[in-house]
Amino acid sequence: MSNPLDRSAAFTALLDLDPEGFGKSDLQESGATITRFLAAFDQSGQGSMYDFAKTWIGFDQRTTEGIGLHARDWAFNGMRSSYEEAQAYGKHVEHLYRTGELRELDSHKDLFPAFRARRELDHPTDPELEA
Repeated sequence: MSNPLDRSAAFTALLDLDPEGFGKSDLQESGATITRFLAAFDQSGQGSMYDFAKTWIGFDQRTTEGIGLHARDWAFNGMRSSYEEAQAYGKHVEHLYRTGELRELDSHKDLFPAFRARRELDHPTDPELEA
């Protein structure tokens, strides 16, 4: 668990820099945002939390739906997925972002091979249908 003073400083920085987004979120949502923010700040190695917040908010203000659409489009166009697979991947990435397991926009690209392999196990292709 993070230091209460760090949580307070994060709250102040996020509220100051994003009064329309963070400032209007409910208690549960703002708590989750602070937790994601502090994890990203700790990993960044930066000294100034306020300066880091300026950069981080630019990423965090993207909606989970937007991130899912980005992942879907990347899978469909870049990985030659079927539309159905790309849709499922986009929803998977949305979930990871919403739960804080995904913190950087393009980090989802490393997850795609495992997602595809797991999906193929769950939805095997009938060789007779392929012919």
